[in-house]
Amino acid sequence: MALYLLDKNIVEDIKKSLKGVPTAGAAIARAVDRKGNTVSPLLSILEGSVQRSQSGPEFHDQMMADTQAVGMFYRLATTDTVYLQEFGASMVTALAPHMREKAGELLRLTMDLQALVVHQRTKEDARAVLRQIDALASEHAVNLSHPLVTCAVACLYGSGPARGVLKPAVNPTDAGAYNAVADIRLVMEAAYIRGMRKDHGTRENVRLYSGDKDLNALSRMLEVRVTSSLAVGEIGREIVGFASTISHILLPSLRAHPKEMERVLDHLRASRDGEQSIRA
Repeated sequence: MALYLLDKNIVEDIKKSLKGVPTAGAAIARAVDRKGNTVSPLLSILEGSVQRSQSGPEFHDQMMADTQAVGMFYRLATTDTVYLQEFGASMVTALAPHMREKAGELLRLTMDLQALVVHQRTKEDARAVLRQIDALASEHAVNLSHPLVTCAVACLYGSGPARGVLKPAVNPTDAGAYNAVADIRLVMEAAYIRGMRKDHGTRENVRLYSGDKDLNALSRMLEVRVTSSLAVGEIGREIVGFASTISHILLPSLRAHPKEMERVLDHLRASRDGEQSIRA
């Protein structure tokens, strides 16, 4: 079957339902309560319950509360509650600093992108904006194939799910940018977990599962590749890289303009990682 990685919205609704408060998120969560499925709140724990990066103790408290709620809620699906409560401390130690560091690095770029793609553009005007997206990514030392940058390109070319996740704004705020980064990071962490399980021979489908329809849709549309290597001179430190593939499905406003579609794809092939980052 599948491993479903729950986001914070669903887990919070699960907690409310356990107190007798019916919620839409609890109904969504119950939809995957089937034998053969596995459900995990790991991404919810990483996401946290505040609109900022969390400290180590906050991660630990979040882990205990979320695992307990998920373990009590599901009846048929398997949960990793016991595993996380037993080994979660070491996972938090490894993942919390990584999440804080990477989220913080992307905040300023996210605010710049939110302001840049807030308005819909004609296909002619969009050409200059696409170059500005590339320039901003380079200025912030972020790979042009980074999922956040791909999300901005998709916003520029009319993707509703991408717009719902990036949440463009005329006057971006720190909180709004953090929410967007947190969602993009969920897509990336889900891809990382998917890769880990594949490396260990697990063939089950790994899905980000959110109450946010736009996030669910973008996570299915955004193909994220994960690479890892050991840092030179630093024993045990892993360097993880993420790259995303752009396809026609992420550029809906160009479907009626095949020549412009090819012009944009040619630009993306030249500026990113060649054919590996483009799926026709």
